[in-house]
Amino acid sequence: MLGKITICHWMGTDVMRVMRKTRFRLMALILDTFVDLNLVYSENLQKELCNIGVNSLIWPIPVDSEYFSVVDLPPMPERFSVLCKIADDWLYGSDVILKLAKDLPDVRFLVVPGKDIRPSWLLSKAAEAPNLIFLGWKDNMFEVYRQTTVLLRLTRHDGLSYMVVESLALGRQVIWSQKYLPFCHYAESYDQVKDTILQIQRTPELNVEGAQYVRKSLSPKRLIKEIVEIYSRLAST
Repeated sequence: MLGKITICHWMGTDVMRVMRKTRFRLMALILDTFVDLNLVYSENLQKELCNIGVNSLIWPIPVDSEYFSVVDLPPMPERFSVLCKIADDWLYGSDVILKLAKDLPDVRFLVVPGKDIRPSWLLSKAAEAPNLIFLGWKDNMFEVYRQTTVLLRLTRHDGLSYMVVESLALGRQVIWSQKYLPFCHYAESYDQVKDTILQIQRTPELNVEGAQYVRKSLSPKRLIKEIVEIYSRLAST
């Protein structure tokens, strides 16, 4: 209303809330009249916004360049380890992950909890499976990825996950319930995930192709150049 260029950058849960609640959808449509550009970071979010009448441009937020500057990919850890994120709700597929930990006692599951998770819930789950290693909240995940063989991301709804891009950039195998990037193993159900984990466990090789792909297509240098061009075009109109 003050005549300033306005850019709205949508995250995964932003779009999910708008899709699920009528009042949020109406608010989004009203506010969109004041927005010069909507940005999203994956094709599925773009399609979901389009379905409610909001047009957007895809621009993935760049991850920390630290993950792209490593010349030699860190070797796979000596102990086969699966990294995952869980929370005490439905979004991260925690029920499947907890069942996997019980059924695969020789596999170490490294767990990064969500920010809003209840400590009492974590303690109760940790008691059920001793191979669940709860790491706590991490501001820097680099050392965690070095200990990781496989990233398991079982989100019910997702955008272009930082954890997926970072894991791929360091040559880790990725099992994901979404089909947004190549060189990931797609799995959604318990049986699919379990079979994929056992398959990778037999030959835990570095995901060199995945690292090469994200380093080329999602490099911070390239994405920053793109956003500078986008802003420059908006400023010149």
